[in-house]
Amino acid sequence: MFKSILFAVALLGATTANAAVKMIGEHTLQITGNTTQTQAQQVMFSLQKHDVKRVVMWGNGGDYFAGNMIGTMLKEEGVVVQIPTNRRCISACAFAALAGNKVLLGGELWFHRPYRPMYLPDESLTEIEGSAQSAGMHQAYYAYIMDFPIRFVHEMINTTSTCKYIVIWKTSAINKLLSYSFDERSWSVSRRNVDECNANPIRKFIK
Repeated sequence: MFKSILFAVALLGATTANAAVKMIGEHTLQITGNTTQTQAQQVMFSLQKHDVKRVVMWGNGGDYFAGNMIGTMLKEEGVVVQIPTNRRCISACAFAALAGNKVLLGGELWFHRPYRPMYLPDESLTEIEGSAQSAGMHQAYYAYIMDFPIRFVHEMINTTSTCKYIVIWKTSAINKLLSYSFDERSWSVSRRNVDECNANPIRKFIK
């Protein structure tokens, strides 16, 4: 079971709410709601206490770093991750889910490059640019330790935004992605409007 003291220290002061983590079977953990430091802490405690073999999860994303923490724990635990039918696992949630030993899709995974939801009024453009570059580097490093294909990371960083996603909705696409067996034809693009943004956003689909 996951026992890392490093994560315990990193998550000790987490206070953000609106995260639901609970066992729904002897070996099945359900993770829903916003991706937060509190949610990551709850996942850690659940993995310590229970013999988790399957994780069912969905949510609208949130704290990118909390998502990476959850993903690292799921990777070490070697669990199967399932996204239920008609559910979306977006942004930080999607990065956590992709770390599963096997990913089963009934719903959808939505990916976009990391961003900060707000900046301080006195931050300079140089500081904002540096923060964005740092997030991109952190995402690339996370992809490296998770053994994600670098082409996927490059595509996401260069073509997505807060209103423009790479959307995966087939388990076969996940299998191709994680096995490095996909080629250029695996990246299929279509254009649809979504309600999350007012900027006529684009969804990039992987079949």
